[in-house]
Amino acid sequence: MGLTNLLRRLGIVAEAKANAAIDQIEDPVEMTKQGIRMMSETHQRAVEAEVKLKALIIQRRSDAEKATAEAKTWENKANKILDKIENKSLNEDEGNRLAAEALKQQQTQEALVKKATSEADFNQKSLDAVDKKIRMLKADIEEAKSNLTNLEARQKTAEVSKEVNKELSDLSFDNTKAMMKRMVEKTEALEHEAQAYSEL
Repeated sequence: MGLTNLLRRLGIVAEAKANAAIDQIEDPVEMTKQGIRMMSETHQRAVEAEVKLKALIIQRRSDAEKATAEAKTWENKANKILDKIENKSLNEDEGNRLAAEALKQQQTQEALVKKATSEADFNQKSLDAVDKKIRMLKADIEEAKSNLTNLEARQKTAEVSKEVNKELSDLSFDNTKAMMKRMVEKTEALEHEAQAYSEL
């Protein structure tokens, strides 16, 4: 057998021994509790991320509202300038320049509305997906907690049953039963002797 094969087999044996040792020290109740703790920590981090994402959506919606109001303001300014040009209270060239600037500002604000709304909608889809996963994780945690109660009861019952069965299968228990039977028989024999003497 080559050295490589020997080392490979030793590695397999070591891994098997390590797995067996881990299996022996794994307590189902404690491992389930640890699993619940890990899921709860993940849930907490996910909720914190969800809050940040929700705040970002609120901010973008607020930005869109402000930009909408700002666009309306610039539109009103452009209309007022055009009214002044029409009633000759403002020079036409100067008025057209000011109106064009106001309309440019309106378009800039409308572009901001579109961008902010698009980002808010995109983040809302992400939030909906995250929220669904968080609800599923919460349900998994609740189910695990319920299973833990059942598991603790089952483990306690199994431990007690194991002890009782061990006692019942122990040779000393059989020896004790046999000794008690002999004592009953011995007592009965003494009683029979006493009766025999009384009948003589």
